[in-house]
Amino acid sequence: MQALTLSTTQALPAALASAADAATALIKARHAETTRRVYAADVLRFRDWCAASDLCALPAEPQTVALFAAAEVQRDLNPHTVGRRLAAIRHLHLEAGLLDPTAAEVVRAVLAGARRTLGGAPRQAAPATSTALEDMLGPCDDSLLGQRDRQLDALGIGGA
Repeated sequence: MQALTLSTTQALPAALASAADAATALIKARHAETTRRVYAADVLRFRDWCAASDLCALPAEPQTVALFAAAEVQRDLNPHTVGRRLAAIRHLHLEAGLLDPTAAEVVRAVLAGARRTLGGAPRQAAPATSTALEDMLGPCDDSLLGQRDRQLDALGIGGA
């Protein structure tokens, strides 16, 4: 993946050379080495898929990214992995100074549908039973703090 650097059309004064080097190092340090490595692999996967599909990877159209996400879901990838790959595609485009194709509603809808159908959607927790309430209140002793904790737990369960 191409690294983002400070570039200018004019030569910098010698006094700013160390500041430019420091800025470039800080830009590189904004992501952990693992993140950079994973993003590079994800971008390579996207570019290979685009080449095999005869589609343009950079700049990518939102429809291309949505099709890529759907193809990755069809390969039985976890929706969280697909989301990470979309983050890498976003990063690639922003570093190149291009518009983010992953922000389009069609891409977001494909990912949301994948999460809902493949288990990444939020699940409703089971309600606390009276037995669970007794288990929570059991460790509370008769001290002032214990009484406070018992009342807060009971109030929280009652309010829920």
